[in-house]
Amino acid sequence: MRLTAGSFRELHWHTADEWAMMLYGNARVTLLNPDGTIFIDDVSKGDLWYFPAGYPHSIQGLGQTGASFCWSSIKECFQKTIRSFSRSGWRIRRVKCCRRTSDWRRSSDQSTQKFALHFPAALPKSLAEDKAAVGGQRVLSSIQYTFKMEAMARPSN
Repeated sequence: MRLTAGSFRELHWHTADEWAMMLYGNARVTLLNPDGTIFIDDVSKGDLWYFPAGYPHSIQGLGQTGASFCWSSIKECFQKTIRSFSRSGWRIRRVKCCRRTSDWRRSSDQSTQKFALHFPAALPKSLAEDKAAVGGQRVLSSIQYTFKMEAMARPSN
């Protein structure tokens, strides 16, 4: 998946766990825990993230180049059906359902084609400012959902 600088994948969740690895660029990942706490972190090339099934999350491209990442799911069926829930996805499914069950106008079909899951936006503030804006330390997650693989010390030969 590719996100341009500032663009984001809207808040959504899946019926299966999500794993991802950053291929290049930078992104900000945000996740909402069931207990109301929020996880926010920036990821770069080689970094990984894990989002449990049912946990709402979003991803935003950062820097000049945005971000490119490869994501997958633990459940094999998820890869075949791409099951996720988001406002945009719900609207697209609703339109398709209405089209099958009623006399749906063709103009509505055209508006659905323009409705995407990625949205352009301005670059966000710094990570520290975003964390402060959501409530600071009192609402930040104690669980780490990212893994900074590129920053790990490499063993010497």
